[in-house]
Amino acid sequence: MRLASEGGFAGAVLDAGCGTGENALHVASLGLSVLGIDVEFAAADAFHLERLGRRFETVLDCGLFHTFDGDERPSYVVSLATVTERDGTLYVLCFSDDGPDTGPHPIRKS
Repeated sequence: MRLASEGGFAGAVLDAGCGTGENALHVASLGLSVLGIDVEFAAADAFHLERLGRRFETVLDCGLFHTFDGDERPSYVVSLATVTERDGTLYVLCFSDDGPDTGPHPIRKS
């Protein structure tokens, strides 16, 4: 992940919806503390991240946000806010509504 390798991540990192963990493992290999949330790393409810009892300077969501429908997204955003430091950074990688393969719940650029 080029963004991480170029110094885009700092402090404790949360990889929300890490899947098989490739991104979490890459960020950890750069010397950062990473918590990957998914089946293999830590079972947690993305709508109740405050239950982790931790805060993160950098949060990565690679493919989780777009799986939620419009009614679920605000709850997820509130949950992310409970674990993200005040001046923290959130990276969201998701499907766009541009192109033929838009994914489950594509995101429209406003």
